[in-house]
Amino acid sequence: MNLETRARGAAAGLRTMTPVDVEDGLQRLRRTRRRRTTGKIMAVILVVVVAVGVVQLQRDHGRAVQPISPHGQWVLVSGSGVDADGRPVQGKGGEWAESLVRKGTQTYPTFMSADPATRRFLVSTDPEGSGLNVMTPGRRAPLLTFDCNSLGCDGAILGPGPDEVTMGLYSGRIGPLPPGELVVFGPDGRPLRNLGPVEGRSLAWSPRGQVWAEARYYRRDREASVAVVLRRPNSSVVTTLYEHAEPAPPWYEGAGAFQLAWAPASTRLAFVALTTSALAHQSEGDRNAYQWRLFLGDADTGKVDQVADLGRCDRRDRGAASCGSHAPSLAWTPDGQSLTVLANAHLTRYDLDGTVLESEPTDLKGPIAWVESR
Repeated sequence: MNLETRARGAAAGLRTMTPVDVEDGLQRLRRTRRRRTTGKIMAVILVVVVAVGVVQLQRDHGRAVQPISPHGQWVLVSGSGVDADGRPVQGKGGEWAESLVRKGTQTYPTFMSADPATRRFLVSTDPEGSGLNVMTPGRRAPLLTFDCNSLGCDGAILGPGPDEVTMGLYSGRIGPLPPGELVVFGPDGRPLRNLGPVEGRSLAWSPRGQVWAEARYYRRDREASVAVVLRRPNSSVVTTLYEHAEPAPPWYEGAGAFQLAWAPASTRLAFVALTTSALAHQSEGDRNAYQWRLFLGDADTGKVDQVADLGRCDRRDRGAASCGSHAPSLAWTPDGQSLTVLANAHLTRYDLDGTVLESEPTDLKGPIAWVESR
């Protein structure tokens, strides 16, 4: 409703409230005076109504739009964090037996991968990573279990199918399959197909399972680089979506890309890159810092934009491995129009151009995922 419509409505309402006097003779003079008085009152009230309308419109325009929680019965599921060594904090048992709340947030043991469409989570069985369970809220027993002592289980993610799991066999082997192969497992835990060699350990399937994104790290002499590449099943073609190279100082333990996240029913890919800000002209503090940056890329067009800076991690406080373990977490809102990011003890929702729609302090730990309650 615009300002003009509000003003007309207010005036119409006041007119219907004006009393009608039908007396004749001397009472007409009194009626005229009363009408004049009422008219003055109407004018004053109308000015007030218009002023309030202007203030309300200004407030609506400047408000940080919608709340972080999207419309519908969606729950923000968070993990329980990592310990000082970067290992997932284990639950006390029975957490997955708890059904999802109707709205708000809910914490389960830290998960490696989440599929909101199927309400499945991939979870380490212990801090040492000797096994993986596929869990779902409201069910105590796992849907599927993997023995990582024999498989390797590096870079494990859910997908591409609704009952499938993909992982790189970096340290284990299955029959004729050597380490370094990316393998898809079926709902019975057996290998279904081999997708070929894989270099990265951060992976993510596109919504329809047609493409997977893979984060790679390289170091050559005094230069290090991080890249996000795209691959299709049954194809050896590798498309580089993003690549960043930088000097590698003596203390530099490596850059990386984490939290690859595809938008629902879209070719857009959000990811967080960890790089060093070690440049000669910077201060001593900056030369010892890692920088988190949020990017948004499109697999169709190849366009990549930096969305936001998500803070720094001082390597004197934490090494590269620990900085990676305390990486920011991100999740697309269910409508695919904004990103929820957990970083620096704040839960922030970003528009796709990097505009902060809302931000609030939180004690939640990562990772995070929006899941629909039923």
